[in-house]
Amino acid sequence: MSVVGSIQPDRLAEAFQGSDDGMAARFLYAWPEMPKYISLMDRRIPRDDMALDMLQHIATVANPEQPLTMSFDSAALGFFDGLLLRMHAEAEAAGSDGLMAGWLGKGRGTVARLAGVLTLLQWSENGAQDAPRGIDRPTVEAAADLWRNYFRPHAETVFGQAGKADRDRHARKVVRWLKARKPVDVSATTLRREALLQTLDATETEQVIARLEEAGFLRPAPVTVGPKGGRPARRWQVNPALRM
Repeated sequence: MSVVGSIQPDRLAEAFQGSDDGMAARFLYAWPEMPKYISLMDRRIPRDDMALDMLQHIATVANPEQPLTMSFDSAALGFFDGLLLRMHAEAEAAGSDGLMAGWLGKGRGTVARLAGVLTLLQWSENGAQDAPRGIDRPTVEAAADLWRNYFRPHAETVFGQAGKADRDRHARKVVRWLKARKPVDVSATTLRREALLQTLDATETEQVIARLEEAGFLRPAPVTVGPKGGRPARRWQVNPALRM
């Protein structure tokens, strides 16, 4: 069953507190932009009756007792197989923990479902009588583009905002980045921009660094003053074990 709902952005952290039971990974997140103002004289009455007719048209073939089976054609299947390979690599790079990793793991099934939804919507709009049985490649490509370029950035924002209280999760994300990039030393600015993707502010990033110092992954680098003096930039040496 699909669920459509909304929540105040400031309540995200509260909503996602506690253990992660996988529920957050099952939703698609969106924050629609505010539409431009249209004068009262220029506004048109929404065609709610047309939208309802389209949904009822879909309902005639969406019978739980006799499910409608739709399958990818050969071109769609080839594209989808390549897409699954790339998504598997992305989910693996995200690690096995965290809200975003769980959401990426659900992405494979989500893209397939979105392709089915787009096929049914197009069919209902055209007014055809025979139920659709196949899903073509352009529709799968459109579903993948919708998931990757619209829903995914929103999910990254949501989980980045909601998980600010989970410092160890951010610390694990930094460790994975250090293992992948293998730097000798780093600055707080680099970690904030590249490893944490600016989901934390400067103070919160310093707290993550302190947690990594406690765990032995980072240690303050010797401070050197340049020939012109001034305040030296702070850097941290990375544990060599992370580069092995």
